Amino acid sequence: MSQTTVGNNGTANASTQTKITGEQPKTTLEEAVMEYLRERRLRMIRERNQKISRVTANFRRNHIGSQKARGGVRQGYGDGFAR
Repeated sequence: MSQTTVGNNGTANASTQTKITGEQPKTTLEEAVMEYLRERRLRMIRERNQKISRVTANFRRNHIGSQKARGGVRQGYGDGFAR
């Protein structure tokens, strides 16, 4: 890893880095890898969120009659235990 200089909130992009230290910006391979990893992480998070919302949507559709699914008053057995 090359030494980075603190620019905008701790990140050093290629332009600021060359300006401040006069050193070459990150190697293209390293840059590509970093970018790939960042995109993959974002994509995974996005997919997970979509999956979760899909699941909750299905739950709402399938449990339309129950108060819980519609986010209404939670109706249980009145003894304070969650079932």
